[in-house]
Amino acid sequence: MDDGLLPWWLTIAPVQVRHEVIAAAEAVDNKAARLPEAVVEALIAVRPRTIIRAIHRRQHLEDITRARTA
Repeated sequence: MDDGLLPWWLTIAPVQVRHEVIAAAEAVDNKAARLPEAVVEALIAVRPRTIIRAIHRRQHLEDITRARTA
């Protein structure tokens, strides 16, 4: 998680956090879906989490949950 944004995330309602997270995930997924196949293959070879967003996204969601319940 970007620690610099943590104070802002803690000030918004959980429903807004959910909205922001889903909107960001959809935007990233949309962009990834439009990448040329050669770019996707090159990214997967070097940094698979860059394209396979669910793994990376789940880690951020866990961070947000911990921060909201701390």
